[in-house]
Amino acid sequence: MEPLKSINAVELVYGHEPERTLLDDPAEAYHEASKLYPTLAWRQTDAAMLERNPHALVTTTRSVKQLRHLRYVALPPPAFGDATLGDVLRTRRSKQSFASAPISLEQLATLAYAACGVTQKIPVANGGTLVLRTAPSGGALYPLDLYIAVHRVDGLEPGLYFYDPVDHALAVVRETSVLDECAAACIYPDAVTTSSATFFLSAMLWRSRFKYRYRAYRFTAIEAGHVVQNVLLTAHSLGLGAVPLGGFYDTAIEKLLAIDGVNEAALYSTSVGAL
Repeated sequence: MEPLKSINAVELVYGHEPERTLLDDPAEAYHEASKLYPTLAWRQTDAAMLERNPHALVTTTRSVKQLRHLRYVALPPPAFGDATLGDVLRTRRSKQSFASAPISLEQLATLAYAACGVTQKIPVANGGTLVLRTAPSGGALYPLDLYIAVHRVDGLEPGLYFYDPVDHALAVVRETSVLDECAAACIYPDAVTTSSATFFLSAMLWRSRFKYRYRAYRFTAIEAGHVVQNVLLTAHSLGLGAVPLGGFYDTAIEKLLAIDGVNEAALYSTSVGAL
């Protein structure tokens, strides 16, 4: 049978009048609105204003969310093992089900650090500190935050936790299992129910948007890919399985994380477990 070109499959998805259906396509409208042009680049972002305004420059260093009003659990230092990058790149595969054995607290700490860990702190003007992390971020603004639903981790009670990259510690958000809620909110629940932990990336959109305007959402989504790839490669190097999960019900996850879905929204997820 002759393969069907993707463009010719549009009618299968959008019906017999795809042009009418896609006439006001918000994805296309956003993509066009967020393009940069040589003569307008400085006006399309607020980079020039930030360079002139010392108060705004300090704001760019406040890219870390901390939940100090909650109880914190200290994490052991990350331990990456001896696997080479080449071996991991060649052999990594997504796993959609996992063994029943728990993962260790050290493994969880290593995965969290690989995702969002602090690699360097640079003093800047006006007493601020620029905190750099394991994944690149536009303008070092780091709009992403990491929540971890713990299901089976040695030395850690099941519940919902928030990773504080500055302290390399977990803030306890909920002290009871959220496994059923996570599974019900995902299109592939087995990838959650058999996992040891499920990582959720939320995006604090205005951390990036105040500087990059419409372009910011592109940067935030790109950064989420960087972070999840770090988790996937690290999991494989530790002998664990992992799978990225883009198919989840946004409102259900945002309710679980207690975020509003507008200023802070759920963006990406990853399940990790033993093999």
